Amino acid sequence: MLPIQLSKQTSAKFSTGQGSVGAEVAALTINPKVAAYGVYIHNDHANASMFIGDSKLTAVNGFLLDAGQSIWIPIEDARNIYVLRDKKTVTYSFLIV
Repeated sequence: MLPIQLSKQTSAKFSTGQGSVGAEVAALTINPKVAAYGVYIHNDHANASMFIGDSKLTAVNGFLLDAGQSIWIPIEDARNIYVLRDKKTVTYSFLIV
């Protein structure tokens, strides 16, 4: 994981969620949660990968997140992150900070 440097080390609020993604591209979340720092995503599946990207996400242009891996994305609106399974339906968790 890449190191993250923040000018402020605390956040007054955060929210969490879980989801699952199948063969269709889907938004990470549909809830309008504004992040002060970004979104942390964890692939909860034991042996299936998923892809992460924008609204034009495909298995060809997406960022591959293997089973059990996590990623930090410095973005304000988690609704702008899209997910897609690799071969099996994948369950994931996210933390918006």
